[in-house]
Amino acid sequence: MPLTHLTANVVTTAIQEAGLRAEIAGTEQVIALERESLGVLRRELELGAIAEADVYAQDACARTIGGHAAALEQAIASGSRSLAVLTGHLPADFKSDPLELDRLTLPTDLPLGVPSRLVERRPDVRAAEAQLHAATAQVGVAIANLLPR
Repeated sequence: MPLTHLTANVVTTAIQEAGLRAEIAGTEQVIALERESLGVLRRELELGAIAEADVYAQDACARTIGGHAAALEQAIASGSRSLAVLTGHLPADFKSDPLELDRLTLPTDLPLGVPSRLVERRPDVRAAEAQLHAATAQVGVAIANLLPR
């Protein structure tokens, strides 16, 4: 895997993990609100103000959101294993500080330049250009071999 792809995969995986952590934090807040709402509904049921079906519906909703949180935790674990492999570590030995989305920042001073100049500097573009020059030279040799000597 070329170094640029590896770097891109590490960054992408780390940002995805940070996004999942933010989603889990939001989901935990929603779960807390759902539980609070469920408590209110149970109290209203005791007082006879609502039907038992309303409590069951709220409980099912809270459980569904809890299941989503568990799936997010599994996704974080998978991302952490991927990050370990991408950085050359065994997943069991890999320890990293969790990233937080709100702590990630973009660089403020970007180099000014023409986008085509940035593309010219990419290693994959340079390799393709070298392959093109080599292929063009081979075409010239093949045409020369067709001509009498």
